[in-house]
Amino acid sequence: MAVIHVGVNDVPYPVGRGRTERSTARIAEILEDQYHLMETFVQSRMGEISEEIATNGANYIEKLFGAPQSTPDLYAGIELWLEDEFKNFINDEVETFGIQGVPTAAAEKGRSRRGRRVVRAGGSFVDTGLYRDNVKVWVEDGGR
Repeated sequence: MAVIHVGVNDVPYPVGRGRTERSTARIAEILEDQYHLMETFVQSRMGEISEEIATNGANYIEKLFGAPQSTPDLYAGIELWLEDEFKNFINDEVETFGIQGVPTAAAEKGRSRRGRRVVRAGGSFVDTGLYRDNVKVWVEDGGR
């Protein structure tokens, strides 16, 4: 059975100007504890994920029987597709899911941590760019 993992590459955030030392892993823990972003994303996309895996599986079978140079990867492209979908979710869709606390108070005031006005969808997590850019998805399959 395949297991889809959503996590982040652990990268330190810059320190200074009143910021404490944090990393993308710590930010991911905070955001998941408070807002369940990754969980909501996966649950909301389960149908699309299943379709993408089925399509990918069909392509895998075609390549497997089509005299391939090497054995194709059943999950090739799925991880990258999911990473892109998660980035779109954070940027443009997260505020439409009815997650408690979203939009955040800062987004409702139209402010980011950088003191700039935020006037776009996904404004609640505009300051999470390093986190968003380091999201990593991987699929583990016990049968591979």
